[in-house]
Amino acid sequence: MIKHFLVTGDIHGCLTRFTNIDVNSFPPEETAIIILGDAGFNYYFDTRDIRLKNQAKKLGFTFFCVRGNHESRPEDIPTMIKEYNRIVCNDVYYEIEYPNIFYLIDGLEYWFDDINALILGGAYSVDKDYRRARGWAWWANEQLSPEEQCTILKRTQGKSYDLILSHTCPLSWEPTEMFLSFIDQSKVDKSTETWLEEIEKTVDYDFWLFGHFHADKIVNNNAAMLYEQILDLSMIWPIDKYTEIPEGFII
Repeated sequence: MIKHFLVTGDIHGCLTRFTNIDVNSFPPEETAIIILGDAGFNYYFDTRDIRLKNQAKKLGFTFFCVRGNHESRPEDIPTMIKEYNRIVCNDVYYEIEYPNIFYLIDGLEYWFDDINALILGGAYSVDKDYRRARGWAWWANEQLSPEEQCTILKRTQGKSYDLILSHTCPLSWEPTEMFLSFIDQSKVDKSTETWLEEIEKTVDYDFWLFGHFHADKIVNNNAAMLYEQILDLSMIWPIDKYTEIPEGFII
């Protein structure tokens, strides 16, 4: 039975940060970890993915993955099964061989204990051309389509959530101070961030967590960016008293 929910940012196929979790406080069989995109479980589609998933299975934690931009959509993978998950009270994707790794679906509402959350995955890869030129993995459907965005917006407009979990963030929250100087921002597709800006204005929520930008930062009283830090989901709400994520919240 899952008693604890933790949340962290992109891991890009590296599970090292989870080996430092105190298993006395957070027993693996009782602990679920939410990854805010780019988990990297479905990237190479060869033995490297298999090795990573087996490592995750050996750790013993349950993983719930928001979809990032550097990974395949789970619905595009033939081995995936879509099924109702009793832990989070909605449909997820998973593979029979890896029953502790679940992929959350964009636009659906999930329950993490008594916290209800809206899931909004995907983003634009600013390194798309670089990756394609070198034959690295890139997915044309990394962002939600305009049709998908419209459907989710209509479904969620006016609804209330304790939490929004996304990969990227609303346009006005982008950490422009972190932008890479060699990337021409005029050529970066901001459609996902623009759409999330609309979500932010039309959906009622208490707190918003996102990853993608590889930093840990308090954005405002109702939002934080996560990367390497691991937070106890039950401890989020006092964050609005701080200007940066305090050490006591880090697992």
